[in-house]
Amino acid sequence: MSVRRLLLLSCLAATLLCGLGCSSAKKTKYVGCFYGHGKFLREGQKSKDMTVEHCAYLCTAYVMLP
Repeated sequence: MSVRRLLLLSCLAATLLCGLGCSSAKKTKYVGCFYGHGKFLREGQKSKDMTVEHCAYLCTAYVMLP
């Protein structure tokens, strides 16, 4: 499996985990989105308006970093 494919799968998994986190506690608490290299979004990223789409964007932006 190529590294790029592995990163994309990791990103998809992160989006799913993000959705679970965002749907918990009526979106008042963000559980955190696990993504590549074993990192979590920082506490400062947690907010009521964190959506699955935004989490996916952050994950994608992270994957696209050089």
